[in-house]
Amino acid sequence: MKIIVALCLLAIPITFAAQSAPPKPALKTLTSPDGTYRLSYPDILVRCLVQPQKNSWSPQTCMSYFPVCEPVDDQFTTACLAYPRNKHTETEAFGAAALSVGEIKAASEKDCFSGTEDVQPDDAHPMAAIRGVLFRVFKISSAGMNKSFDATLYRTFHGSKCYQLGVAVASTNAEVFDPPARELTKEDMADINGRLEQARDSFEFLK
Repeated sequence: MKIIVALCLLAIPITFAAQSAPPKPALKTLTSPDGTYRLSYPDILVRCLVQPQKNSWSPQTCMSYFPVCEPVDDQFTTACLAYPRNKHTETEAFGAAALSVGEIKAASEKDCFSGTEDVQPDDAHPMAAIRGVLFRVFKISSAGMNKSFDATLYRTFHGSKCYQLGVAVASTNAEVFDPPARELTKEDMADINGRLEQARDSFEFLK
């Protein structure tokens, strides 16, 4: 009888552990139109679609005063994934946030890794490795009309082309609204950046 009781007690924590394991988050896969790259992203993110005739993006969550999906420095955007309106962003202080992937006109790796007046190299973290591929890191910060824009860009030269990944967040000063809007908290920003960076970190070249 003692042996049977002991075996039952040993089985209990195993059963509880299996029941308490959190479900894996659902992921979707995005492959570039030409089959060059692929990435996986949380299904909470919204896949943005370009509207060439209107020179804009849809749905509305992909749009903001400072564009988070638009080309930057002659960049041709091939994919854009935006963070939606939810408990973290249901405030007028939130503009938009997205991960974009595109190509930049560059004749060489030197051109690809060159910054501009607005796009400055990140001296604190000059390089980043994403799935074994090295990327040059740049920063962008803009402000105006009580709105701000911050982005981190990652560039690499692959197959004679300059590819850029960008994680961008646009926001508005909460105090300009009457009554003032809710400020974006550290928890808000951690979830926003965490989801976008999860997609960024899955980026891989297929050819």
